[in-house]
Amino acid sequence: MYDVALFLHLVGVVLLVGAVTTTLVATLRVQRAASVAEVVTLTAVTKKVDVVIGPGLLLILGSALYMLAKHGGDGGIPWTAGWVVVAFGIFLVMAILGPTVEAGHAKRILRLAAALPDGPVPPALDDARRASVGTYVAFFGAAQIIATLFLMTVKPDLLGSLAVCVLAGLMSVAVSTARLRNLGGAGVRETAAGRQAAGA
Repeated sequence: MYDVALFLHLVGVVLLVGAVTTTLVATLRVQRAASVAEVVTLTAVTKKVDVVIGPGLLLILGSALYMLAKHGGDGGIPWTAGWVVVAFGIFLVMAILGPTVEAGHAKRILRLAAALPDGPVPPALDDARRASVGTYVAFFGAAQIIATLFLMTVKPDLLGSLAVCVLAGLMSVAVSTARLRNLGGAGVRETAAGRQAAGA
């Protein structure tokens, strides 16, 4: 039964990795879309991905709890293992950010785009699709999945696990900031406004 749980866990990971990757690619392509119709098509993809994320998260959580109840099959993985605690923390953060912030960003873009006729992307929709929140959350999710896979493989202690996830988060911020600078528009304006507010 443990092997079945491990298989289901891996299936859940594959589903989640596929969903997060698809969402990231769609988010980046939406930001460069040349027409309203293209924005609608690409953003609609992220809504369809939501159908996969839920089952993927449930498979990961359910199988992980079972395997931990068995202490890793050989008794070598306690509930209090550092990498386990941090992995669960990241799982909860991802489970909250995905359906709320990331999905909310996509819905806002789709709502604006669906109300417009096809043609060049107008300023209001351009600002919405390049809003910094979508970029930061998309890259953060991808980075934390890679970090979690590292935790599951290497199984570091608590401090090591925290360091890996913090490093992944910082890298995602750096990549997101570079992306927003490259895009120009709303993302850069929001980033600049945030810095000015912090320095005030």
